[in-house]
Amino acid sequence: MSATSDKYEHDVAKNINGSVKGLTAVRPVVSTSYPDVKVEYGSYKDSKAVWVEVKMNHTDNLMNPRFSYINGEWVVPASYKSAATDKLAGIFNKSKEAKQWIDGLKVFLAKNKFKGDMRKITLYSSKTERKTDPNTVSLEMMKQYLATLPNKNICKVPNTNVGELVTLHYLEGKAAPAYYLCAGNDFYQFGNVNPLKIPKVPVFAGTNDVVLRVGDRSSNFEIQAEVKIKQIASSPYSVMPGTSKPNPFKLLK
Repeated sequence: MSATSDKYEHDVAKNINGSVKGLTAVRPVVSTSYPDVKVEYGSYKDSKAVWVEVKMNHTDNLMNPRFSYINGEWVVPASYKSAATDKLAGIFNKSKEAKQWIDGLKVFLAKNKFKGDMRKITLYSSKTERKTDPNTVSLEMMKQYLATLPNKNICKVPNTNVGELVTLHYLEGKAAPAYYLCAGNDFYQFGNVNPLKIPKVPVFAGTNDVVLRVGDRSSNFEIQAEVKIKQIASSPYSVMPGTSKPNPFKLLK
């Protein structure tokens, strides 16, 4: 997490905090498996807390799991695994473009004297896993292969229901469910769950292309999903610092 985004999350929490009497909001010190801002108010029975996910812009990645390629399939390591990442893996494993990318990689490796077993080729986003697998593609080989391609995309899957995928991720795939989303100057709820009963909060929904790509740096490469929303209706509410829109938490009774 960048210092800029961390500060922004703290600023959003400060903007929500004290919206009405008895409401508190903080950016707690927790692992990244949790959403960003913890809100406590009144007698919400289930956990005494409601979480808000915070994105600085509409163009931010909404979920960013790392992938591996093992036994001929795209898989998510246990640390990222959830119902949402399983669905995303299923989407990429059905992609003809992703299969063609792997076929092209195998041709490239064969020409460049790959020492592993081509039938058991693996790709990892972690340097640690590469150290112990003789059939994995090295950083150098990956960089050389990417240099032969027009871009670093493995595949792009059009018209994916990103709203459904991201809702599943934040309601079921985090250490605590995030029921609300602050995205730029807009505020949404995930699915039909609105535990604080804030009136007329728009539901996060929309479709877009989802992308599986290689992000390579000088000392590592990672296989990442890019999940963004292209267009979504604006919200009448916002908790962005400095906004002129109404703060939805001030509508609580």
